[in-house]
Amino acid sequence: MYTKTSSIYQLNKVMSQEQYTLGRNVQQYLLDFHLQYKSVKESASLLPQPMQSIVGFVNETVKSFESGYNLGTNQKDMLEHCRPTVEKYIFGKLHDKLFAMYRLKNETQDRQFGLITDKMRDHQNLLKFLGVRDKFIFSQKPYTAAIKELEKIQHFDNPQEMVHCLSIWFAKLKSEVVDQHKGKFELESMDDVLPLSIYCFATAEMNHAASLHNMMSDYLKQVPGFDLERKLLCNFDCAVKYVCNEYESECLQIEEVKE
Repeated sequence: MYTKTSSIYQLNKVMSQEQYTLGRNVQQYLLDFHLQYKSVKESASLLPQPMQSIVGFVNETVKSFESGYNLGTNQKDMLEHCRPTVEKYIFGKLHDKLFAMYRLKNETQDRQFGLITDKMRDHQNLLKFLGVRDKFIFSQKPYTAAIKELEKIQHFDNPQEMVHCLSIWFAKLKSEVVDQHKGKFELESMDDVLPLSIYCFATAEMNHAASLHNMMSDYLKQVPGFDLERKLLCNFDCAVKYVCNEYESECLQIEEVKE
């Protein structure tokens, strides 16, 4: 019987050592990936193909573990940790190269998002400006725990952990509302969730927001499940588009009305 720690160790051991057939296949794939996508500029234009390639190889590797190492019968504990471990190992080895592609492809939008969110953090009454209802505005800088959770996304090196971080962020966002109102109100309506989501994404210290969004989006297109995270990622997309395309024009319209 394997514990979580020993299962992850055994899986990583096989993938990292060429004395195992599966390990040789993994190491060869990593080498081939770097050779195939040697030019970041050319590779960025091929997205999401590199992501599709990685997810496809992860699927093959998981199947190889399940069949070649009999994980489906005698080693159920190891099977439970197989896919997350394989993804973490392979994406971890390729993250720098892969994310460089996304950064290059989305550099204009990333830069624009960063410049505008710098201004938004100085905006007085930003929550009200975004259309957040009064009952969800209960301090000068609310939702700090949720925002700090959101900022962790950029520190993960595989997209599965990134999308999981989104769900933790949302849970903390909802918890802060419940705690503040002693359980009398909950965050349920999308009309309430979306402006609060935009507030969190806009005020979080997050580099390369568009790149992170598109990387997670391309990943989710290749895998099943993650229903909640897909909805949350749509809010992330709305936040990026609002910041880049609408926020400044809305500010300008308000100034013109004042004049």
